[in-house]
Amino acid sequence: MGLVELAALGPNAAMYNVIFFIAFMALAVVTTDQMATANARNDKRAVGRAFFLSATTALAVGLVCCLAISVFPEQILAGFQVNEEMMGSARTYAV
Repeated sequence: MGLVELAALGPNAAMYNVIFFIAFMALAVVTTDQMATANARNDKRAVGRAFFLSATTALAVGLVCCLAISVFPEQILAGFQVNEEMMGSARTYAV
């Protein structure tokens, strides 16, 4: 692994950190609030519904993120200032 390939790992790490933080941290906060509220009311059905909604939403968001990264890797990586020299390796790592 050369310097270019090693340098191409940085933008990918940043991209996945941003995706995780924006998408899944918000989902965790909303899910915790919904489940805690339902649990405080002793509503087992609402707890199950909140869990199912959270799991379904996480799956949908994950699929959308995977699709976006698969279809538009260069455009997304360009937002992280990947130059032409690193783009080939960064695109390979992203997909």
